[in-house]
Amino acid sequence: MGSALAAIVRTCSALGMDRTHPLIEALMYLDSGGGGGSGGGGIVFPNRYDLSVNEARVEGAGTASPILITGSQVNNPGAFFSVGNTGNKAMLGFKGHSGLPLASIAQIQWEWENVAPLIPSGSIPHPYVNLQVQLDATHFKILVIDPNAQIATPALNLGTLVSLGPNKWRFTHTPGANLVQIVNVFVDRPAGVGLAPVFPPFPDLPLLCLPTGVNGGLLPLPIAGPPVPPGPPYPTNSWPSYSFRYSDLLALYPAAQIVDVFLGDGGLPGPQVVTTVPAMFLCAGDSGSHDQRYIRMGPVTLNGAPA
Repeated sequence: MGSALAAIVRTCSALGMDRTHPLIEALMYLDSGGGGGSGGGGIVFPNRYDLSVNEARVEGAGTASPILITGSQVNNPGAFFSVGNTGNKAMLGFKGHSGLPLASIAQIQWEWENVAPLIPSGSIPHPYVNLQVQLDATHFKILVIDPNAQIATPALNLGTLVSLGPNKWRFTHTPGANLVQIVNVFVDRPAGVGLAPVFPPFPDLPLLCLPTGVNGGLLPLPIAGPPVPPGPPYPTNSWPSYSFRYSDLLALYPAAQIVDVFLGDGGLPGPQVVTTVPAMFLCAGDSGSHDQRYIRMGPVTLNGAPA
């Protein structure tokens, strides 16, 4: 989005106009190339697509500059796999990476502009990346790479957040140097048969870590070593507070790979979207948030190439 258009959108948002206001809708349409404007141009990344839930969407998902949009509406339950979740979550999926060994990921990097201020002000202003990982033949887990953890207290070492100018950012995640979060690392969700015919079967998302002394320290599937500080004292079930070394994960699961799969995670699309979710996807908001945001993405790369 040009600087003039971006300034207008920010001003409109400050005046209380949400994304459904005709003026903001018109600006977004023109900037995305509608009506003959240059904007985000045509589809250049056919492997990228919109997986958003509730009052959220990705404008121009296959263009070079997609816009992740979330609204403030509180929705009826049922759009997420965990039917009680009512949030607005914009999700941009990246196909074409299924089967990539986790050990071969050297860097993930993305750039973005927070076009309008987060309304209301919340704790997750920046877009974050999820990786769906197959640990072994039957066990899976979701990894999270979140720039918002870099602005938390205490900050987690998940990557390097760099300002590129007013409201513009770049985040670089390097597995050899940075850590990673693991969704529900303390929780076992056994394999299920799905809710046929709506959902296909989903695999086991195992408990991976328990503090010594809890349940005798016996783990169905262990991860070498405890979470890496900083983080609250053990024990707690708050997985976003902890991060882990790739080396510990790979020492036990050297064949781990990212995969396209349906995992039935509570933060993924529910009954109205029955689909295999790509191995890598980028999110704004979450399954419980009702914040209004406009995020224009720049380059998103995996190992230096466009994702």
